[in-house]
Parts: sequence; structure tokens; C-alpha cells
Amino acid sequence: LVNYIPPRHNKNIIDFIWKISISIQEQKKVEVKYERQDGKIKEYKLMPLGLVFSEYYFYLVGEISGKDNKHSIVFRVDRFHKYDITDEIFSMPYKDRFEEGEFHKRIQFMYTGELIKIQFKFWGDSLEAILDRLPTAKIVRYDEKDYKPIIEADVYGEGVKRWLLSQKEFLEVLRPESYRNEIKKTIQKMVDNYK
Repeated sequence: LVNYIPPRHNKNIIDFIWKISISIQEQKKVEVKYERQDGKIKEYKLMPLGLVFSEYYFYLVGEISGKDNKHSIVFRVDRFHKYDITDEIFSMPYKDRFEEGEFHKRIQFMYTGELIKIQFKFWGDSLEAILDRLPTAKIVRYDEKDYKPIIEADVYGEGVKRWLLSQKEFLEVLRPESYRNEIKKTIQKMVDNYK
């Protein structure tokens, strides 16, 4: 305990995590007030799907009730201002249930976004580290010109973008074209910061 440094939110969340677990287990919708990273407080009705721990924090993975585009959103547990369990039950088919292991294979830095299949060329120091960091990654072929490995992975787009950019000049995103262009725009914005 002498060397332990608690997270800066300094909240005791043990009982709250238990409450979240009950709402997940009983498949009950919840009404929440949540403080986003930018400080804005939003109200949602959520279907709580799973609870995960990653990079210092606990997160609730859920879907916003009533939205047509069904994809999971990650909420940091310590940022909830209200979490009321309703009597409204939701049903999640077994095949669509939340699986923490599968979720962790596809997410980086707890940012979701759309689940996509990307391809990139890599020529950095440790190919093994890349394959470990992205558990769904596999080498699909080697480039004909320079024999650099081309890797394919199923990932959540927003979080993996941050990780891809951390690889500096040793990686090139190839597909999909729209994602490649998104990476280029981000890099251009980064360059513009230094003008």
C-alpha cells in the first residue's frame, strides 16, 4: 500500500460496481447521467451489457436504448452521476451476448467506434509485439516490392487509430480506403500543429 497511488477520481466505486453487475445480470435497462470527457453531462437510457477493467479504470459497456445503429459504447464507471435501474427488461440473444475476451481482442485504449477490418504494412522492430497487441491480427501476405508483412485485423476504428499513430513511420494503413484517408487527415492535422 505504501507504493499504491489511487486514480485521480478518488471515488469509492466498489458498491457501485456491484449495482452495475446486478443490472447486467438481470438485463434491466438503466437511466443514467454521465459526464463525458469534455465535461458535458448527458442523460441516457442504456442496456448494460458488460463490465471490464482496463488501463486503470472500470468501464461499463452498453448500448443506448432506442438507437437504430446498434454498437456498443464504453462508459467510464467513475463518471456516472446517476445510475437508476429500471423495471424495464431487455433481451439479448445468446449469440449476441457481450463477451469480454472477444471485446478485449478488438479494442485499444477503450475507444470503440465501428468494428472494421483493417490492413496495414509494418516494418518496425517487433512484429511479435504487434501481433500480441492486436489479438485478431494475422499476416495475410508479404509485399511484393519490399517483402514487408501485410497484417489484417478486426478492430474498433477509433481506439486503434490512436495506437496506429503511435507506431510512427514504421507502419502504413492500406485498407479500407476510407480509413486510410482518415489516418492521412489526422496526420496532416498533426503536421499543421508544428507550422
